[in-house]
Amino acid sequence: MAVENAIGFLRALSQGRSIAPVTVIFGPQAFLREYALESLRRRLAADGFKYRALQIGGSDTYNGLAIELGGADLFAPKRLVVGRVLRSYRERSTEDDDAEDRPGASDDTALIAACARIDATVRLALVYERDKLPAKIRRAIEQSGTLVNCMRP
Repeated sequence: MAVENAIGFLRALSQGRSIAPVTVIFGPQAFLREYALESLRRRLAADGFKYRALQIGGSDTYNGLAIELGGADLFAPKRLVVGRVLRSYRERSTEDDDAEDRPGASDDTALIAACARIDATVRLALVYERDKLPAKIRRAIEQSGTLVNCMRP
């Protein structure tokens, strides 16, 4: 799927379009990022999804997020898992997002593999506090997920 702008994504949510298993929200406008996430949360809450949020920053890895995606929950059979990737996590990457020897490169691969195994009872929303996505993540999510770019309307 192509990259959508925030207004188009919000319009599609209000019209009842089906939601992809993975939604990535990014861009410079923090208000639009949060509004798009809240709209997604409200829409999925109406369908019975429970909200679960994790933050990834500093020296954190995607391991907790991958475990949350792969595991079952006794009290929430349908879950919206939100991973907030903070700016402090961005500082670890280098200019070349495709470098396999950079810190977190195998972590990206683990997240991509976990995204491929998501079933109908789980939805993943990744919120990046940055203007651009890592190239590897972007290519993987473009095939089966939704990318929402929160630029100025």
